[in-house]
Amino acid sequence: MSVTRTLKTSCIKALPVINPGGMAIRFCRTIPFLVLFFARALMAFPAVEILEISPVLSLPRAIHHGILVKIKPITDTNLLGFKVEVSKNNGATWRLYDNRLRAYDHRHLILPYRNEHFGFVSGQNYQVRICAEYGSSSSCAVSAMFQFPHIAAGTEAEGTRDSDDDILTDEREYNLGSDPRNPDSDQDQMADSYETARNLDPNLTQKPFMTVSATTLDFGPGVPSGMQLGQHKLITIFNEGQRVLRISNGIINNSASAHYHYLNRNFEVEIIPGSQRTIAIDFLPTAVGNWVGTLDILSDDAAHFPLSISLSGTATKVANFRVESEARLTFPATAVGQETRPKSIRISNPNSDSVLDAAAFVRHSLNFLVMPSRFRVPPGGEITVDVIFSPEWSGSYEGLVEIRAGNAAGQNFTQIPVVASATGASPRLRMGASSINFGTKSVGGEVRKQLIIFNDGDGVLYVKHVDFGSGSHSVFFSSSENVVVPPHGSNRIEISFRPKSAENFVSQLCLVTNDTRSTTSMPNCWMARPIGQGLYWPQQASAGVSLSGTGR
Repeated sequence: MSVTRTLKTSCIKALPVINPGGMAIRFCRTIPFLVLFFARALMAFPAVEILEISPVLSLPRAIHHGILVKIKPITDTNLLGFKVEVSKNNGATWRLYDNRLRAYDHRHLILPYRNEHFGFVSGQNYQVRICAEYGSSSSCAVSAMFQFPHIAAGTEAEGTRDSDDDILTDEREYNLGSDPRNPDSDQDQMADSYETARNLDPNLTQKPFMTVSATTLDFGPGVPSGMQLGQHKLITIFNEGQRVLRISNGIINNSASAHYHYLNRNFEVEIIPGSQRTIAIDFLPTAVGNWVGTLDILSDDAAHFPLSISLSGTATKVANFRVESEARLTFPATAVGQETRPKSIRISNPNSDSVLDAAAFVRHSLNFLVMPSRFRVPPGGEITVDVIFSPEWSGSYEGLVEIRAGNAAGQNFTQIPVVASATGASPRLRMGASSINFGTKSVGGEVRKQLIIFNDGDGVLYVKHVDFGSGSHSVFFSSSENVVVPPHGSNRIEISFRPKSAENFVSQLCLVTNDTRSTTSMPNCWMARPIGQGLYWPQQASAGVSLSGTGR
């Protein structure tokens, strides 16, 4: 026969006990009742009998306080120790408080007001279950309900102390059961003050819990333009945990990374508990085949790190665009009227099942010939494009060989810088005026004037670029570009002034020409011209004209 005792508690209101800290404590007397039952497995071991439960508030500064549990002595040498569990919902659930307690005097168990991640809260009703451990057997007893008393500071200064600087005073943290020396008592990456402000338990580790709407995304057949049904799918991420879910990145693995796309910044988010975030994933294949991979979502949910989503899709009607060329096409110095040997560019269409439509041309320059200029590359095939330099005047040439492929739904292009120089008959630039004054014009109106350009040389003069200095203020404009002036001839450039405010405006008209023998001394006529692939070519204007005008 084994004996288990359950306890009934009666609270004595008329007997306040004053501890050394100066606080009155209402304590409860525990009355044991015997319940007899037969249990063959425990016949040899003494049962636990709880005699009394009372608060311990023995120091002036209530740092060391907690619960004192008095039990009937157990002298059995088979006793290994005690396991203590706590319930705050009438025994519906039990939480382990300690499994390493030893009652060396066989009479008292001291339960500090908090262990590593748990604390007793003032005003909360609790029960304690104590089990004597005998190897594979145990004997338990459950206390009656008791309430942890309020902890009051000994002095006013102690009442305002905040040892861990987390906005919560030490006195309040004692009554919350949290650790006044740790701003995050339960180590769940949420400060005690944050949790208490949101009615969360600062002694209960709150964790994020990430789930997704689907762990497999099958995009089916897809084309590079993304116009096939089903090539764009949504994935919803949920936070079913108790604290904020922090997502740092999404990574597409395997060879599929070139065929699936998403906005990376969409994964750099925080999702509050009970909320969700929807992210679009696109299947935009760049080569034919079946493309399988995974999308790994990285977050601070350690139980789901990473959370992987399987991706699959089949690419069809793919035309690939690959260009092989020198990084920069540089032609040797060539006499005017002569033609250089071609520079070749190879365009291929690998790993495809569709014809590639393409076009090639030179931007920002003349006297370069591209052959062929329009062409089609069959699946798995290639074609060679030749670029030839045939100058009509002496000087330097810079431009861009631009190759475009695809259609309006999926356009690809690449740019290759091209530079050359020519010798022979030379142009000679002469400006018809060194300055132009537009006078006074009402704001919003326009004044137009013409600048005459003379060519006193034997070669054709080519105005390659028209720009304005840094002081233009967006009020001076030119409608003329790529002006050609024949030998010993002239041409005109139209310039307009459109004042946008009532003030004086001063700037320069800057011309870049193929006359390399004459350069301007105006400091604002240096320009950086883009020539493709992130490169910029510094260019000094070979002519400059002062501009001025007044708005009213």
